[in-house]
Amino acid sequence: MQLRTHLGAPHSLADIGIDVAPAEKFGEKFAGMFAEKAAVDPYAGGNLVLFFSGEYRELFARAWSGEI
Repeated sequence: MQLRTHLGAPHSLADIGIDVAPAEKFGEKFAGMFAEKAAVDPYAGGNLVLFFSGEYRELFARAWSGEI
């Protein structure tokens, strides 16, 4: 967190210009849709850590809010 602050790195998806309005409008439904698609993405197998839809849902929620 200190390094991010020191570098002036963005804190959330909104801070880097990603429109989070659809997520705010559809909330959990949007997060679930994102998670399901991410879990079956053909490139997901190249990740060093195997994620399932629940982990992607948590990752999205944390990125959206800027939570570490």
